[in-house]
Amino acid sequence: MGKLAARLGVSLTSLLNEAGSLPPLHKKSAQALWQDPILGYGRRQVSRTERAELVEITLPTGCQISYPAWTQQPYRQQLWLISGEVGVTYGSENFQRDEGDCLSFAVDLPVTFRNIAAGESRYLLVITKQ
Repeated sequence: MGKLAARLGVSLTSLLNEAGSLPPLHKKSAQALWQDPILGYGRRQVSRTERAELVEITLPTGCQISYPAWTQQPYRQQLWLISGEVGVTYGSENFQRDEGDCLSFAVDLPVTFRNIAAGESRYLLVITKQ
C-alpha cells in the first residue's frame, strides 16, 4: 500500500480514509483502524484536518515497513514514540528511538521503520503538509 501511495503522491492515510476533516470530537470507537494482513502492523486514524493528520502506529515484534521516496505532494512527519523501541532509516541515516523520543523528517527519501523491541511498539505520526 505504501508503494501505491508513493506513486500516487498521497499519504498512506489519505489512501486508506475518506477525504475531508473529522469532527471536533473523534471518539476512539469511531477512529478508522486498518491492520496489514501480512505484517500485522496497525494504523489508527486519530485525527485529520486540512493541514495535519495524527496517526497511531502499532508495530508487532520484528516488524519492518519500508516506503519509497514520495515524488509528489511532499509532507513532513514527526514520530513520537509512545512505547517500545523503533529504528528508523531515513535515506542513509539511521536513528534509534526510545520511549518519549521524537524524530522529524520529510518523505523525500526512502524510509524504513523497524520494531527493535522485545514486544510491540507504538508511536504517533504527526503528518503536516509542506
